[in-house]
Amino acid sequence: MKDLNGLTHSKIIKLLTPYLTVYPACKLEASGLMLYARALQDVPLDELDAAMVRLMRTSKFFPTVAEILEAVKTTREVIGGKDTGGAGAAWHEAMELVKNVGPYRTWTYSSPAVERAIKQFGKMELCELETTAVNTARAQFMRIYNAEADRERQREDVRATLKALPGNRAMDLVKRLVANKAMEPKKLRAAE
Repeated sequence: MKDLNGLTHSKIIKLLTPYLTVYPACKLEASGLMLYARALQDVPLDELDAAMVRLMRTSKFFPTVAEILEAVKTTREVIGGKDTGGAGAAWHEAMELVKNVGPYRTWTYSSPAVERAIKQFGKMELCELETTAVNTARAQFMRIYNAEADRERQREDVRATLKALPGNRAMDLVKRLVANKAMEPKKLRAAE
């Protein structure tokens, strides 16, 4: 059976089969792999392989189709640049910047996650905090930072996954996804 992208279910099954050996408790059989292939038929093989390598590093059990698709999505987001110390240290850094640098000079950040958290919370909002609002603001900022730090960890996972892919597969995947991203605005304009 062939899907719209020209991938056969047998190629997906062939790609997934070796991963079963990493999960000895997995009881998935040929019929189960056929269902996986059917659900994953629109995922290019290189993206599927990258997702499986990443999941193999983090999952104790053979991943579900949903977990594989989520890993594929994360890989695409990290490569496509669509990503929108601990939280306490990040809050302390932000307050030190407010105190020592102020709102009008350029701030230098210890990490991209801190920078994104400050930008998302608002530099001027941090600088204009009322004393009575500090505890609430700290909790909000720390939630924002934790989300940004989690995204940064996902980016690192994808980078590690790409490094683990054999040969030029990682570069081919990146090139193809970047090319697809570059084509998106053209598709939108053509539809208008």
